[in-house]
Amino acid sequence: MIRMSAELIAPCGMNCALCSRYQDWVRNQWTLTPCRGCRNDNKKCWALKRYCRHLREGDCSYCFECGEFPCERLQRLDRRFRKQYHLSVIDTLLRIRDVGVERFLEAQREQWRCPQCGGVLCVQTGTCTVCGGAGRTGPR
Repeated sequence: MIRMSAELIAPCGMNCALCSRYQDWVRNQWTLTPCRGCRNDNKKCWALKRYCRHLREGDCSYCFECGEFPCERLQRLDRRFRKQYHLSVIDTLLRIRDVGVERFLEAQREQWRCPQCGGVLCVQTGTCTVCGGAGRTGPR
């Protein structure tokens, strides 16, 4: 079962629990590029950490803590996520900054909960990790 937690919120604001690569890893299904989440095992964030000195050196935990926020790389990621998934990592980071990660997660659990079975929807496909049913996707 997919569980949302603070450890699954990437430095860029992506909730790894919503990602198909992470969901495939949890369900022990074959995936070309398995992912345990950007924070697990001090893994380098696929999108930013390998390029960002501040994240790499541990100067900040989330991009909004950086004096360069939002940097050009984060803005490019945000444009891609807005286009592909109707999700803004910059808006997500601002929300986490404003309400804290726990309140953010409470809202995420409701927003991405399958209306059919209560499982977690996938941001890429909009389907449930448990029953395979379609549900609401994107910000409400």
